[in-house]
Amino acid sequence: MRYKSLVFLSLIVSTISYGQATIKEIKGVDPMYKNNKYKFPIIIVPNNKIVSNKINDLLLLDVLDINRKQVKKSIFENVWLTKEIPLPRLNDLSYTMIVNNKKFLSLSISGEGCGAYCEYFTFYYSFNFKTGDIVKPDSLFNKAGRNIFLDSLNSKKKQILKSKVKEIQDTLSSQSVREGKEEREYFEEMLSLYQDCLEKDDVTDFDYLRFYITKSRLFVSLDRCSAHYNRNLDEIGDFELIFKFKDWAKYLTPYAHSLINE
Repeated sequence: MRYKSLVFLSLIVSTISYGQATIKEIKGVDPMYKNNKYKFPIIIVPNNKIVSNKINDLLLLDVLDINRKQVKKSIFENVWLTKEIPLPRLNDLSYTMIVNNKKFLSLSISGEGCGAYCEYFTFYYSFNFKTGDIVKPDSLFNKAGRNIFLDSLNSKKKQILKSKVKEIQDTLSSQSVREGKEEREYFEEMLSLYQDCLEKDDVTDFDYLRFYITKSRLFVSLDRCSAHYNRNLDEIGDFELIFKFKDWAKYLTPYAHSLINE
């Protein structure tokens, strides 16, 4: 199936050149709920259909829950509103190209996912252009580096939490908050949220890390402390942590060096 056959009702396609790959942007509007708009990238690696297909197959299945060869009307048909699915699974889907050079591609895909409730999300991906494989964070570090990196990841998260706990405690000690019942209760609940989060288990493996790479950095996003019901208490949100590759040179694998070095 050629990619142009993915274009059906309510779809607009534009081609954008980014570095090594060309991005064919497919836009769609939910036919039953016009406020829901979708943008999705189809990655075209020049003269390498196998790598292109490998990248796109993963993205389509992972984000849109659809097999490229089984599309009937639209690549969005499994996530938007239908008579059979009265609640759209995804709303307002969009993407951002982060890096697109000769060796790898990094991008993010964002939207609102709906189940029992709707909530905003962002997925991150990095792909090796040589193989079409997704870059896995544990492939970037040697054996010693993996453990040290996870320790550093957890330490950075705890530093953010400890700083926030100190800030809330200082706020609670102020006279204006001590005398205002509702405000005091709000900060006491926030304090409890972050103290509980500090007691949670550390990240111990790479399997579910959300991350992407650039030529100089590794970006990692860790889940926030709050659940949906107490999201209003959470001023930190997701933990966004950045690591400079130059600080980790001796812990990087030859594979990592081959990606980030000229």
